[in-house]
Amino acid sequence: MKFTLILLAMAGLGLLQAFAPADKKGYGLGDTVEDFKLKNVDGKMVSLADFKDSKGAIIVFSCNH
Repeated sequence: MKFTLILLAMAGLGLLQAFAPADKKGYGLGDTVEDFKLKNVDGKMVSLADFKDSKGAIIVFSCNH
């Protein structure tokens, strides 16, 4: 079952890449990122601007259930 879910996730990512706009290249190492907001594990919104004094950030996407 776990293998099937991983296989489906990989197929889904492949489809997302296939239909992604060609002109959007994403960000590279050292690029300045536009501000965005995400909901943290406490349900509060956190903005990248909240950490403007930091030299960098690492964002981890995980499943909490």
